[in-house]
Amino acid sequence: MTVPPLAGHLNPATALAAELTRRGHEVHWVGSEAVLRPVLGPDAVVHPTGSRILREQSGHGAAAVASLWERFLLPYTKFTLPAVRRAVRAATPDLVLADQQMFAGALVAHQEGLPWVAVATTTMELARPFAALPAVEAELAGHLDAVRALAGVTGVDPRFSPLLTLALTSTALSGPARAATPVPPAYVGPLLGARPPLPVPPLPDGVPLVLVSTGTLADELAADFTGRAVAALDLLAGRAHALVV
Repeated sequence: MTVPPLAGHLNPATALAAELTRRGHEVHWVGSEAVLRPVLGPDAVVHPTGSRILREQSGHGAAAVASLWERFLLPYTKFTLPAVRRAVRAATPDLVLADQQMFAGALVAHQEGLPWVAVATTTMELARPFAALPAVEAELAGHLDAVRALAGVTGVDPRFSPLLTLALTSTALSGPARAATPVPPAYVGPLLGARPPLPVPPLPDGVPLVLVSTGTLADELAADFTGRAVAALDLLAGRAHALVV
């Protein structure tokens, strides 16, 4: 299981790994041991990639997408490829579970001729929000070419497995998939496992709770977004509570 050191990716991965372990499978992890070990515990098998500082995203709209690729996805792929390749060759797995934003897992599995499953914790790649903007789509295609070039492979889209892509959401939230995937994604909903509880204050029975959150690397974007979200939630005054994290 290859996963980036981001809470929104690691938490569902631990739930998936726990279920696989319960069914008798042996799960190895590839990632930052400094981040994974405190979450997984002392008995987990972790093949370390080392750790690096992850740069926050910036900009809005298409600029934010460019920032995601240039500040995180491309450099992180380059950083993790050697470690993922060593781990896969050492563990000789039957299957690689590749988080959709840790391309090294998919790329190495493809190179080694191993089956792999993509785990999509976000909806952006499935929904293609910039499908109507050809220039942005062309820029994204260029980034994908750059990712493949880092591994020296062609003919594979590391975002979507030819075997199975698990979408950790529902079409009610994300809409139908608009991406050209090799096989239709499986919308499985959230993977909920054991994790520290959120600091939710006591609430009266029957009062809806609205959770507002952003990605791990989106602090720079969150200030503006959170302010606008809180203003919008004023419309629910007296009818719901909001928790902003």
